[in-house]
Parts: sequence; C-alpha cells; structure tokens
Amino acid sequence: MQRVIRCDCGFEATGISDDDLVPVAQAHASAAHDIKLSADLLLALARPHPGPATPTKQET
Repeated sequence: MQRVIRCDCGFEATGISDDDLVPVAQAHASAAHDIKLSADLLLALARPHPGPATPTKQET
C-alpha cells in the first residue's frame, strides 16, 4: 500500500514502502526547511495514499 507524507509547504512524498518514503521526506525537510527529522517521526506522520500515484523523486 502506498503511503504519503504531506508538508505544510505543499510538498508531498509518496512511497510504496517505508524505505522509499522516508529518505525523500528527510531530504525535503533538510533542503527546504533546514531541519532533520527521524524516520520514526516521519512514519508517524505518514498516511495511506488516497489514490493512484507514483513514488516521489528525491529533490536535487
């Protein structure tokens, strides 16, 4: 099941597995907001994805 993490800034990270989702969300938090978030916190924020989607690509 895909899950999604939504940021207040509008960014969304989606992933088929936690291993796909967490690094993308951590990279966004670091690059866009200069904060480091733990995998545990991000997984607590993750919700089931409401519809079909593809995994988010990591920001460059």
